[in-house]
Amino acid sequence: MIYLAIGVFAMIALFVYLGFDAKWRQEEKLAEQRREQIQAQRRYKPPYMTLEEYKYMNPPFRHSNSVSKMKDYVVFDFETTGTDAKYCEIIEIGAIKVLDGQIIEKFESFVKPYFRIPDDAIKINHITNEMVSNAPPAEKIIPAFLEFIGDSKLIGYNIKKYDFIILRRYAVAICGKTLDNMITDVYIMARKKLAMERYRLIDVAKHFKIDTSNAHRAIGDCVTTFECFKRLQQIYKDDLQK
Repeated sequence: MIYLAIGVFAMIALFVYLGFDAKWRQEEKLAEQRREQIQAQRRYKPPYMTLEEYKYMNPPFRHSNSVSKMKDYVVFDFETTGTDAKYCEIIEIGAIKVLDGQIIEKFESFVKPYFRIPDDAIKINHITNEMVSNAPPAEKIIPAFLEFIGDSKLIGYNIKKYDFIILRRYAVAICGKTLDNMITDVYIMARKKLAMERYRLIDVAKHFKIDTSNAHRAIGDCVTTFECFKRLQQIYKDDLQK
């Protein structure tokens, strides 16, 4: 009986120790992440914006009366570390160049962020810190991406209030360049022409029976946006002929 009691006590002590050890390891991991962030902040300054700068970055929008004629453009999409266009960091860029309505070239790259990718972002886009650990930083990727898009018309989903804001932010901070490319936001097109309860890209794609198996990855969302745009573009053309 005594040995049994000693055994039970030993087991309890072991569980308590393991619990404290796990908690300590978690706290140490968080502390290490914070130390990394502090060190990174000392070395780099991510391209953040003030409220006034954010208002200035609100881009022009190509209205629907010209959408039906568009044949040459670039569709692009960013995967990022958050939902705030003023502060989030790019972790993946995807873009497709379209000439005469056909895809002729693609641009795709991970981007190494200054800070670690939050768990909330990982749950959405499934891009982990390990996946971007050896990726080039924004200082190398953004100039190449700006060369890729040139002065093309830009198309994307919700880019008027998100992706293009972020792109302008990075372009100014890294290249000292203010972008004035005209844009078409497929999200706005969908809201004007489709009667739906929700207007996420995946909802619009399902409405048109478009495959969404690569959702929340940059190049996959580009292709989905491209397909949605073509179908909405046809709706605009049909309405003009009425």
